[in-house]
Amino acid sequence: MARLTDIADAIAAELHAAPEETFAAPFAAGRRCVPLVDLADLAGLHVTVVPAARSMATATRGSASDEIAADIAVQQRVNPASIDDEVAGLLGLIEQIADYLRGRPLAAAPGAAWISTVHEPPYEPDHLLDHNLFTGVLRVTYRQLV
Repeated sequence: MARLTDIADAIAAELHAAPEETFAAPFAAGRRCVPLVDLADLAGLHVTVVPAARSMATATRGSASDEIAADIAVQQRVNPASIDDEVAGLLGLIEQIADYLRGRPLAAAPGAAWISTVHEPPYEPDHLLDHNLFTGVLRVTYRQLV
């Protein structure tokens, strides 16, 4: 398989294997090519890991390193009457995911080391305004020597 999808699969597996009490809300994480297929199909909380980027560089004379990034999309429909509270809770869940993965080795990707997490922007305001849909994305990057 491609390294991009290997890392994305390993991140999804790591989130899936987390103890139940780790996150404020239960979810099943899976890898896909895009976070959401159809708004009509969205019910409940969705966490999707999407391959995002790969950069290769020389590490030493005889080796190279890959920096492989995956986006973790957290999506859920929100009630316009309680949007502020629901968004705050979902942002808290994203922080929990970021904290859980920070520094954590991926069991399904030996040799991959966490190097960074970026959460910018915190969510997509257009999705909230147009569809009452919270979409927040974390970008997590791992380095792997090859």
